[in-house]
Amino acid sequence: MSGFEGLRIPFRDVSTGREEGAGTGASIALALLRILADSVFLMDPDGRVTYINRAGLEDMPARSAARGQFWWELWSGTGAERLQAALSAALDGEEVDLILDLPRFTDGVERGFRTCKVTVVPVEDIGGQVTKVLGVVRAI
Repeated sequence: MSGFEGLRIPFRDVSTGREEGAGTGASIALALLRILADSVFLMDPDGRVTYINRAGLEDMPARSAARGQFWWELWSGTGAERLQAALSAALDGEEVDLILDLPRFTDGVERGFRTCKVTVVPVEDIGGQVTKVLGVVRAI
């Protein structure tokens, strides 16, 4: 499962001016997320993680345990209240940027902290309902 089930992710083909179908759009979106150097997390509205890209998995203490956890629990409570507030704002349709000091992991071992810009954005279905929330973590 990719975490994108049920989402409509259209892309406009600039050569034809047409919008590509949902299946194609989801495949393109997933490919883009996979190659990003930033950590990307896709969450259900309750904050449970349904997808983490490769870069995100590399920053986790236990790769296998991350999926299905609440997003704010991935960093041992660091910034939990702010991450929960950002999720709530995204559910109301807002995009939120935070600056947080998050633990840095190498081979599952914590190696200090790094300052990160965390962006949280709503993902809406065709009817405008927020069905997922996207979180992007970028070291600054």
